[in-house]
Amino acid sequence: MISILYFFHLAKFFGLTPFMLQVDGKNQKPSLRFLVRIPTFLMIFFYSICICSIFWKNKAVSEISNTANWIQFIPNSAIFFIVLVAADRSRYTIQSVGVLIQELDQKLQALQISYGASHYRIKRLSIFAVFIIICCASSISTLHYVMGVNPSEVASTFYWLSFVVAKIGLLTFNFMFALYMTVLLERLRIVGKTIEWMIELTSNPSKPLSSRESNNNMRPILANIIIPCTTKADIIENIYDIVEIVQKICLQMNSYFGKKVIFTILSAFICLTVQLFYVINNIRHSFQNENSVLSTAASCSLIFTHILELWVIFISGHRVKDMWNSLIKRVQSTKRRFAVDEAIRCRIDELVSIMTFTRVEMKAAGLFNIDLSVITSIASSIATYLIVLVQFKLSEDSTRNNHSGNDIKLFNQPETPHKPMMLN
Repeated sequence: MISILYFFHLAKFFGLTPFMLQVDGKNQKPSLRFLVRIPTFLMIFFYSICICSIFWKNKAVSEISNTANWIQFIPNSAIFFIVLVAADRSRYTIQSVGVLIQELDQKLQALQISYGASHYRIKRLSIFAVFIIICCASSISTLHYVMGVNPSEVASTFYWLSFVVAKIGLLTFNFMFALYMTVLLERLRIVGKTIEWMIELTSNPSKPLSSRESNNNMRPILANIIIPCTTKADIIENIYDIVEIVQKICLQMNSYFGKKVIFTILSAFICLTVQLFYVINNIRHSFQNENSVLSTAASCSLIFTHILELWVIFISGHRVKDMWNSLIKRVQSTKRRFAVDEAIRCRIDELVSIMTFTRVEMKAAGLFNIDLSVITSIASSIATYLIVLVQFKLSEDSTRNNHSGNDIKLFNQPETPHKPMMLN
C-alpha cells in the first residue's frame, strides 16, 4: 500500500483517511492512532462552520434556477459530511484491508514472487490521480470564486468554500475507491499469471520461466516470478489460500465503500442534472444574461468532473469483476493438466464452486453492482429529470411573460383568451 502514499496524503488533507497506511507493531500506540484522526476532526469542525453560510446567504427569490441550486447544494454538503463521519467510524475496516493486502503479499512472496512492476504502475496511477484532482479543484474553485464571491461579504466566501470543499472532497473519495480497486486488480493479475506459470512449470519442470518470456499474444508480465518446484497438491492449496484472502479483502472493501459510494453517486447524479440544466438554459437565452458565459464555463467544469468520477468508479469495479471471471476460467482450465489425479480434480471443482458462489465484485450496499452496466440507467435518469426541469423552466418563463403587461388584473376579472406562445 506504500505505492499510493502521495494520494494518501492528499486524502488526509480532506480528512478522508483517519487511519495508518502501513500497520505494524511500531504504530499501534493509542496516541498515534489518535493523531491520525486529527485531520478528520479538523475538517469536520471547519466544514461545520462553512455550512452555516446556508443560513447567512439566503435568497427569498422563488424560481426554478434558485431551487435547482439548493437541490444541488444541500445533498452535496450533507453527503460530504456523512462521508467524513463514516470514514472515522469505520476506520478499522479500511485499515483491515491494508492488513489483508499485506498478508496476501506475504503469501505471494512465499512463492518467491516479486512485483516491482505492479507497484510502479500503482504509484504512477496515484500520482496521476493527484494531478487530476488538483486540476479539477483549480478550475472549479477559480471559476466559482470569480462568478459568485464578493470579497466584501464574508458569507459569500464561506458559501463558496462549503461548495468547493465538498466537491473536491467527494472527488478525492471516489478516486480513493478507484485506487484501492486498482491495488486489488493488480493482485488478481499477478495471481492469474502465477496460476498459469505454476501449472506450466508442473507440466514442464525442465523449462525455465523468466519474467522476460512473452509471446505475441501475451501482454508484458506484471511480476518477476521464480516459482520453486512443488507438488500439484501444494499448488492447489496455495491457490485456495490466496483466493480466500482476496475474498476477505473484497468483503471489507464492500463494507467500507459500499454505502458511501451510493451517496457519492447520488451527489454526482444531482449535480450533473442541475449543471446540464444551467447550460441548456444559457444556450436557450443565447448567453444574454449577465455572467452567462462564465456560468456556462463553471457548469462545464463540474460536468466534466462528475462524468470523470462516475467513469472512474464504474470502470474500476467493472475491471475487477472481469478479472475475477477470467481467474475462474484459468482455474477451470487446470483440470486438463490434472486429468489423471481424481482427488486434485475434485479439489479444483470445490475451488471453482467457492469462487463462483462468492465472487469478487463491488456492490453498493447490496443494491446493485458497481460496474459499467449502471451507466445507462444513470444516463436515462438524468435525461428524464433534465426534461422535467426544462419543462418547468419554460412554463415559468411563459407565466412571467404573460404577467409582465401594463394592466394589473383583479382576482375576479375574467381572463381574455389568448393564443399560445410559440417557443423558438
